[in-house]
Amino acid sequence: MSLDLLAVHDQITTKLNELNQDVYDISVPEDTKIKMGANGLFLPYVVAVYSDMQESSNGKGILSTRYNTGTSFCVVECVGPTQRSARQVANLVRDKLTGFIPTDAGELRLVGGTNYTQLDSSAVPKKYISEVSFIFTVNTVVL
Repeated sequence: MSLDLLAVHDQITTKLNELNQDVYDISVPEDTKIKMGANGLFLPYVVAVYSDMQESSNGKGILSTRYNTGTSFCVVECVGPTQRSARQVANLVRDKLTGFIPTDAGELRLVGGTNYTQLDSSAVPKKYISEVSFIFTVNTVVL
């Protein structure tokens, strides 16, 4: 097996798709029409952003650096028309992914200090983004 994180990322995205929100990788495609609710506001959605793998400070092997344990992370942006709706979706994401164990990875753990809600006033309509960050170990090379 190669040092390829795509399968791990796909499993996390699949887990997010169990929620009742649209889920996008990296960003919302330009040609996507965001769904609107009966109240005239857009429906909350989720954007998952993944990091590459970096070598972990522990889990070093003696055979080759290819077999060392790595670390990766995922930042899930929960986007809503109000601050409360963005935070509500963030709570759902936190509950869905905390402790999830993809194949070839360790369980997803919350990363403290990076979770916050912000207003993107440059967008029309205005949107609130609440981020939830996870870190996990990976070792995609099988002996």
